Amino acid sequence: MKKKRAQIQLSFSMIFSIILVIATLAVAFYVIKTFVIGSKCTKIQLFYNDLENEIDEVWRSGSARQTYKVGLPTGIEEICFGEISQLKEKYPNEYKALSKYSLLQKNLFIYPTQKSCDSSVSYRKLEHVNIKESFCVPVKKGELSIVLIKGSNDSLVTLCKEGEPC
Repeated sequence: MKKKRAQIQLSFSMIFSIILVIATLAVAFYVIKTFVIGSKCTKIQLFYNDLENEIDEVWRSGSARQTYKVGLPTGIEEICFGEISQLKEKYPNEYKALSKYSLLQKNLFIYPTQKSCDSSVSYRKLEHVNIKESFCVPVKKGELSIVLIKGSNDSLVTLCKEGEPC
């Protein structure tokens, strides 16, 4: 008796279809990943714009005290304000990570910097602000809360941590 061997033959169209499905899935995952990362970058840029608008609004007023709350993307632990060199003693981890930006004339920094899309989105220069002493504000449950104060005799807006004296 002869033994028959089973042969599996795939046609060219079947092989082409499998390759096409794999390529489609790879492109879909790439597009989704790019969209999610782009959304995070957009949210950070909107945060910068909204904060600057709030500061400008307080700056234009005669006097004001306002708490600014905003949601931020996941992964951002803190937002630091002021000169990086002043963070060294109170915030050594943040200082170590942000010290590479110390030569820039910026006063707002995202920590950790790896969570802010790319390095150019990790920092910003806020106008019309007075930051007496550099500080970092933790992002709790994806939300940042900061106090904006301008007295009737002040020319700049003072930024403070919520719950701390300014």
